[in-house]
Amino acid sequence: MALLVFGKPRRRPVQRVERVLVIRTDERVGNVLLTIPLLRALRRGLPGARIVFLHAASKRDLVEGLPYVDRLEPFEKRDFFRRPRRFLAQLSRLRRERFDVVIEAGHYHAFSLTAALLARAVRPRLVIGHDRGPARHFFDHPVPPPANVVQDVAVKLSLLSPLGIPEAGRELETPLARDEAARQRMRELLAAQGIDVDRLLVLNPGARMAIRRWDAARYGELAVRLAERFALVPVILWGPGEEALARAVVEASGGRAHLAPPTNLCELAALLSLARAFVTNDTGPMHLGVACGVPTVAVFLATDPERWGHPGARFVAVDLRGCEGDEVEAVLRAADQVFPRTGEGRELAG
Repeated sequence: MALLVFGKPRRRPVQRVERVLVIRTDERVGNVLLTIPLLRALRRGLPGARIVFLHAASKRDLVEGLPYVDRLEPFEKRDFFRRPRRFLAQLSRLRRERFDVVIEAGHYHAFSLTAALLARAVRPRLVIGHDRGPARHFFDHPVPPPANVVQDVAVKLSLLSPLGIPEAGRELETPLARDEAARQRMRELLAAQGIDVDRLLVLNPGARMAIRRWDAARYGELAVRLAERFALVPVILWGPGEEALARAVVEASGGRAHLAPPTNLCELAALLSLARAFVTNDTGPMHLGVACGVPTVAVFLATDPERWGHPGARFVAVDLRGCEGDEVEAVLRAADQVFPRTGEGRELAG
């Protein structure tokens, strides 16, 4: 069907690039953040080009004010069925921009028909994307996936290869980490609960998938031992549907830990940007914590830290898959590597 509608992709040579569209349609926090190093490299490699980032509309706050793009293009998947006129108007507007290159930047392990159709429907000179599933029917330059496990950001940056652009660092970032007004509101909110903001330790026991959630009792024990070892005040994070889990951690800590206030995405970033230390499962807030610059220890129960972890001195992954020893001790040893000792400060991300 793709061949009939759009014609056969052709491996055209990449010539002068003046207009680029990057597409990332999925709505998960981490996936948007993992695309930012690609945008940064494009801006530095094509300083005179116009770069547009099409992203899930619900995650606009993560990238609003990002210096690497000329325009954000919020996208609602449901518009195709619920608001077809708005969808067609958006598609028409994108076509008029006459993009030289479209980069479909979804996961390399899972083909997105929505993103692939959108990439071709915009009618650029050429389309670049990961080679998976039926990608060769849509992309002019399908980029092969890695043969072995490779960090996800590094794989995303491989999409630059047809353009001959080098990477510009693999660090995550978000303008939300520098929203001082939101940070001040969070300071006041925490102070009203009697929480010392200067000694803030955030723990995130939740995750979208239950298989990624470390045991609440272990989180409770960890909260107490980290508080004692680093002179910090533990606060338990929770998202939609996770309040009972967070309260179980507070109870397991003997009341030593505090329940975090409810947060939206902006407030969550403000909370993490204020924290001196962060322990989390492998989930969206893990990537947000890294983007906010907080020293992070990440617990991996079901996924590979080689792919989903992050390089750098402020991040340590604890791989508990098949662990037969003391899991809390393993996390404590990781915390010793990155958490600041009493009297040490931390820099604000960005």
